Amino acid sequence: MRMALFCSVRTICNLRTVLSFRKLGPVTIEETMMLWKPLAAFATLILAGPALADEKGDALVRDWIARIPLLQPITAETTITYTFGNKIVVYKHRHTEAPNNSYQSMRQYRADGDFPMDLDNDSLGDNFEPLPQGGAMGQIGIDPSAGAGHPKYLGKETIEGKEYDVVEMHEILIDHFTPRRRMLASLPRTPDGRIALKWYLDSEGVVRRMTFAGPVQVPETYATHRTAFDPPANKASELPGAASGLKPGTQPIHTEQFTAIMVVDSFRKTRTPVRRPGMGDPLFTIPNTSWAAAVFSPDSTLLAITNQAGLKLVSTATGQTIVAVKDSQGCTGADFSQDGKFLAYVNAAGAAVIRTEDGGLIKAIPMAKRYSRTPRLSPDGKHLALFDKRFDIEIWGVETGALERTIKGQGSTCDARFSADGKQLIVGAHNADILVWDTDKWQIASRLPLRSVARLPLACSRDGRLIATINDDNIVLVWDGSKKEPAKKLTGSIGHATSLSFSSDGKSLFVADYDDTSDLPSNSPGYAAWNLETGAFTALRSPWQNERFGPYGRGVISPDGKLAAFSGLPSSSGSIAVYSLR
Repeated sequence: MRMALFCSVRTICNLRTVLSFRKLGPVTIEETMMLWKPLAAFATLILAGPALADEKGDALVRDWIARIPLLQPITAETTITYTFGNKIVVYKHRHTEAPNNSYQSMRQYRADGDFPMDLDNDSLGDNFEPLPQGGAMGQIGIDPSAGAGHPKYLGKETIEGKEYDVVEMHEILIDHFTPRRRMLASLPRTPDGRIALKWYLDSEGVVRRMTFAGPVQVPETYATHRTAFDPPANKASELPGAASGLKPGTQPIHTEQFTAIMVVDSFRKTRTPVRRPGMGDPLFTIPNTSWAAAVFSPDSTLLAITNQAGLKLVSTATGQTIVAVKDSQGCTGADFSQDGKFLAYVNAAGAAVIRTEDGGLIKAIPMAKRYSRTPRLSPDGKHLALFDKRFDIEIWGVETGALERTIKGQGSTCDARFSADGKQLIVGAHNADILVWDTDKWQIASRLPLRSVARLPLACSRDGRLIATINDDNIVLVWDGSKKEPAKKLTGSIGHATSLSFSSDGKSLFVADYDDTSDLPSNSPGYAAWNLETGAFTALRSPWQNERFGPYGRGVISPDGKLAAFSGLPSSSGSIAVYSLR
């Protein structure tokens, strides 16, 4: 290297001397020596530039990773925006690194309804992490014992008034190469088989942004979120092939530009989770109810429990099973009529409506097996609304057992509720407005502008006046009738909501949730409550016995606000536990 550099400088210098002799006459030795310095510096810069850039990039990245253990426990919150052509999906991430623990979470914050399915689960999220797990340099292709790795310094760049040092990193794209990843597999790779990310480090050497851009090939039959759940009738038979990415023999037909941008919203010391007061020991547990869902009757005296074993009705006063419904195996959901006298449920055989006093069958409605469906019984018990993840909601007549109509939503259905008088059906869907249907004309009467991406519940008050929903910022919105703006916004330290309900007297609103807001969350269940008149946060509690519950446990609160039921561990010994809230 040194010999090559010396020869290059000498050649350049000799050439300059010859030119001087021909044009200007002879030059002195002193003048010739004076030319050596700028020419040598220039040659050094040209020949050694790439190596210096690699060394500076390597040093910047190494310094940042080396500091992570010193900063622990530390949490980074990020926003990742994916653009595919003119379609956009946004994810919010939280990543915590502690000396003996690490945690990553992500949630979709915005999504275009026809964004490709293969990019709908944040496929690059594992790469776009500002805190490499455990500070491991091997995770990003740097071997601590082998000198400089892949990082390359690209210079400085100013974005939105802030100056960054920009480093190019080579990382393995975590796409697993399953059939649904064929499009991601077409992303351009570096010669070492990785993708090239850009890291943006601020003046303190902290990673604040990451970006990636490149063309991707799009198969002709590439399925999107919208077509997956709402396929055209004449293409329904092609859906499995489309959902897999490519039909046999189909070739990519065009190329789209794909970009991903991560912005670090905050770096901070890991927060201590908000402590929730405990509930004491459960009043009772219900054996053999693992993987079960529960719903309270309107008067809070019964608890309907559904799972693969079937449907049972339990007394909330004694914890004893009153009715075990025959032929209800594989039950996926249940719903009471407003007076509590009837109960609808669905399983693989179809739907059925029974009397709650003795489990007597009122009507069985055979149906073709489909997705796991959820029933909603009209207040008078005469109509049954069935929905799943598709756009369509079926309306069945209980007396006739006939499909009366199918109403079409604007997104994958999350929840649906009849109003107290049965004159409206409120439908919440993925990334779509809340639709309020007039059940006389079966037309959309109004829209509530809430485009929540998370699959969150909704609730209607017993007097039919209020509708409650939750947005993607975990704020509970209370809507008064069909007004376009929420009447109240209720905030509090709640986690991911699994149920939302009004109290029977209309004075309180309850949320059952599980803890996913802490930097090192337990995912244990709990509940929160608000006073609707004042908007005050009145309760935040959780069971002491976290070992009873599996991750992401589901819970429900009784309409009188006195009881809470939480699902047990997902095992043969799991059981629903019922707690007193008073």
